[in-house]
Amino acid sequence: MVSQFTSRTFIALMAVMLWATLANAQDVVSLPYAIKAGRGAVVSVTVNGSLVANGHTRVVFEYPANVMRVRKVVGGNGFAFNCPTLFVGGDSLIGTTTGQLTVECWETVQASNTALFALEIEMLMGPGTEGVLKAVRFDRNKVPVTSAQLSQATITADGQAAVPDGVEGITGNYPNPFVDNSEFVFSLVEPGPVHLSIHTLSGRKVYDLGTIQATAGENHYHFSGAVWELASGPYIMVMETEIQSFMYQFMILK
Repeated sequence: MVSQFTSRTFIALMAVMLWATLANAQDVVSLPYAIKAGRGAVVSVTVNGSLVANGHTRVVFEYPANVMRVRKVVGGNGFAFNCPTLFVGGDSLIGTTTGQLTVECWETVQASNTALFALEIEMLMGPGTEGVLKAVRFDRNKVPVTSAQLSQATITADGQAAVPDGVEGITGNYPNPFVDNSEFVFSLVEPGPVHLSIHTLSGRKVYDLGTIQATAGENHYHFSGAVWELASGPYIMVMETEIQSFMYQFMILK
């Protein structure tokens, strides 16, 4: 009788402990405390954390669009976001220097203190030197999980924004891809007029953005795809100076 009672008590106690563990389980999205790299460097940032259940999961980030841009998001084997191709639900500017990125996966697996997915980020040659990358929202099956523990990281781009001697052209845009707005960065060795236009991949001009007076060194052009009503897809920004032309491919998402 004592042995039977002890066995039943042990099983009951284990059940209570398991219930307590599940009840106190928490979704966690954890970023490194600080990320620091030279301007122009590409860095892989592993997003760690815990997931209390399987299914569709969405994480929304805000990031300093004048300091970094997200080149791609990596999931699949070895990650709790077990999607070979993660869905980037949106990457756009929500302020003059703040970008917002949404990462989704329909095949997440329950995990504890493991790698969720990885962000491949590029340190920009823009005016910003430091900002904050932070997770701001966590959804499961399209329902916000308010109890999720979210973190942030300080992003620092080292080095000068000076243009190397003899280098001209469009050096990038952020964010890319984008939904509504993006900041294009281009460089000149000498000041002068620059003509900008948008073309399809086949070379057909779809919009003429006009001529601007640019300074020597780094310049910025704020482009609003919504104003020009461009459909989703790849396009080419053409930059023409008095001497030569430069082309740069970018992507619009709708």
